[in-house]
Amino acid sequence: MTTPGYQEIFVSLLLLLTGVLCIRFRKLTFAGAIWAMVLGLVLYYGAGFSSLVLLAVFFLSATAATAYRKREKAAMLGRPVHEERRAAWQVLANGGVPMLAGLAALMFPEKFIAELLIAAALSSATSDTLSSELGMVWGKRFFNIATFRREAPGADGVVSLEGTLAGILGAAMIGVVFYLFNGQSRAAYIVFAAGITGNLTDSFLGAWLERKQLLGNDAVNFLNTLVAAGVAWLLFLLS
Repeated sequence: MTTPGYQEIFVSLLLLLTGVLCIRFRKLTFAGAIWAMVLGLVLYYGAGFSSLVLLAVFFLSATAATAYRKREKAAMLGRPVHEERRAAWQVLANGGVPMLAGLAALMFPEKFIAELLIAAALSSATSDTLSSELGMVWGKRFFNIATFRREAPGADGVVSLEGTLAGILGAAMIGVVFYLFNGQSRAAYIVFAAGITGNLTDSFLGAWLERKQLLGNDAVNFLNTLVAAGVAWLLFLLS
């Protein structure tokens, strides 16, 4: 068995410290923190440091967007918004697909495809979170993405122009970080396009299935990242 080097020890301790801080400041439940640390380790050992940075970008931006003008969101909905503290299922809903790609990278020699799929899934998760959380407070006109009828903000499948732009920014942010580490502009565009596609998929699933209670929010989040990863794989094969 290979002895862990200084970098591996540093990353492990950093993930442990992050998990403890997330529990302390009520950003993750205990189980959520455990799964987040496992996810971080899988991404690091499977796909490298760049995928761990992408995970951090998603988590920090999602946490900030969720906390942003939280009272205003609650007043708009007429009820408390969802718990800022993410539970285990929420971590797995957004991180399950990246974790599976990271595990695949541990078993197969070709790691770039795994890195691409991880980035695409996290691009979708970031785009979805920013569009929904920021769109609620920045949006001016809200409509059902499936019917284009005007509806109240916060309902499943309801979007706004401002929220959509925030989602595009989120996907672009992950694409830029991916490019900075890999230097492949075509792959970065794929990550960007896959993230937007996943976000739109989330909205349509919300309008068609989630509001009918055929799917829960965690399932929709998992499916949008899965679709994004599938789109990225397809675009990579065609490019």
